[in-house]
Amino acid sequence: MRCFKKSFELNPCEDVGILLSDVYFSLDLLKEHKEHLTTATKTLRKSAGLWAWVRLGMLHLQTGETNKAVNCLQYATRTPKPDP
Repeated sequence: MRCFKKSFELNPCEDVGILLSDVYFSLDLLKEHKEHLTTATKTLRKSAGLWAWVRLGMLHLQTGETNKAVNCLQYATRTPKPDP
């Protein structure tokens, strides 16, 4: 987990961000997971960070923060998808 975190801090990329998010989720580290996703939404390009907006929205739903969840999920649906 520390290696993924350090890697994402040094070079924020989608693949490492998703893997770190998966680790936090599987270990049920909600605070760290929320911090990571918030950082990812601010650090990554709009199209590359869509996964983070969706996951952050779902995490807000899980913790009962419905207004924040709606905002995150709306942002994710309104952002143009990356070209394949």
